Amino acid sequence: MIIVTPPKPEDTNFITATFLDGYMKEWGAGPCPYDIWHKTMTPVAESLLFGGGSVLLVARVKGEKNTKTNLLGWSCVRHPEDQPPLVVYTYVKGLFRRGGIARALLKAHGISYSTDTFTYSTSTKHSRRLGKKAPHANYNPLEIRENHAKKDRK
Repeated sequence: MIIVTPPKPEDTNFITATFLDGYMKEWGAGPCPYDIWHKTMTPVAESLLFGGGSVLLVARVKGEKNTKTNLLGWSCVRHPEDQPPLVVYTYVKGLFRRGGIARALLKAHGISYSTDTFTYSTSTKHSRRLGKKAPHANYNPLEIRENHAKKDRK
């Protein structure tokens, strides 16, 4: 059984690393060379994931004490005023994909995958596949930039 909770402080390195590693080889990530990817993109990832109105939730194995092994995935969502929710990124460990964890994370954010309209801002092979299953999902890579800039100005 899984539970969805806010992340613990010790989860932040895992969240940042999986965002960077998962997005590094995607065409939408831009032309940043692999050898400087982490150094260049870590501050960007941390700003997107931990600032600017982002809400992070993690999925864990209920009752498992080891925080490194019980973390199955995480999701970062923003809730802009007068707009659909903006899914910054959702990650699920490979062995646990296709088991409903991403849906449970989105549900905990108040998003029904099958009925609600939402925007997602990063394109990976997994988000493209899941986006096709969500009838009201809209891909907009610029929305995160625009939303983030507004949050930073406040």
